[in-house]
Amino acid sequence: MTLVIVLIMTALITPIRVCFIDDEDVDLWYGVDTFFDVYFACDMIINFISAFYDECNYLRFTFKEIF
Repeated sequence: MTLVIVLIMTALITPIRVCFIDDEDVDLWYGVDTFFDVYFACDMIINFISAFYDECNYLRFTFKEIF
């Protein structure tokens, strides 16, 4: 659920920041963008190490199968 919220915030904030925010406020937005980037990177790492059930309901947990 938090990923959905971060995605919505990114979709709303990025166009507004690109069009209307001056370069003077870059420090604040740099921190926000960095937080979003780290959050998405952590989500990708978690997805690449999480086991899943395949179509036959077998639990797949090796890295090769997950990837």
